[in-house]
Amino acid sequence: MPADWAFWAEWTATSLAVIYVVLAARPSVWAWPFGIASSAVSVALFASTQLYSEAWLNAAYVVLGFVGWFSWNGSADDQPISQGPLRVHAIGAVVCVSGGLGWGLMMDHATDASWPYIDAQTMWFSLFATWLTARKWMENWLYWVVIDLVSCVMYEAKGLHVYALLMAGYTVTAAVAWFRWRRQLKAIEA
Repeated sequence: MPADWAFWAEWTATSLAVIYVVLAARPSVWAWPFGIASSAVSVALFASTQLYSEAWLNAAYVVLGFVGWFSWNGSADDQPISQGPLRVHAIGAVVCVSGGLGWGLMMDHATDASWPYIDAQTMWFSLFATWLTARKWMENWLYWVVIDLVSCVMYEAKGLHVYALLMAGYTVTAAVAWFRWRRQLKAIEA
């Protein structure tokens, strides 16, 4: 794809993604349409940079964006913030690590993917974290801190400097959102 296209796609997807994460941290149901649009643009961009798992992930984000939008049911206030059970996190971690290793192996042997194992792990854990976000479980933000840090390094190595900067910003936003959601959860429980 032309370099100009990649430049504008990266900026467009990044701008939409910033709006998504700021609205999700509030939490506002309007986060989801921006996340869907950002992910749709990102699919082709990641495929063009041989980050195939990221392309698949963003295709899944489009679908999960609609799930999250529906789950928040028109008003983020309809569903309170809560904590997920420890067993869900344990099972999720095992599934993500195993799935990521299998997917990474396939990407390594069947494609010319860059960073196939790291890319696969961020894909699997991102899917899980998105599911947690849709359920409004506050731990989603802790997953995002780690995922975003790893993604920042991977994107920078691939020359996706705008995305790397986005992930650095996401890391900070995820940490702030975790504290905010934690405060809201304590207020609900009080």
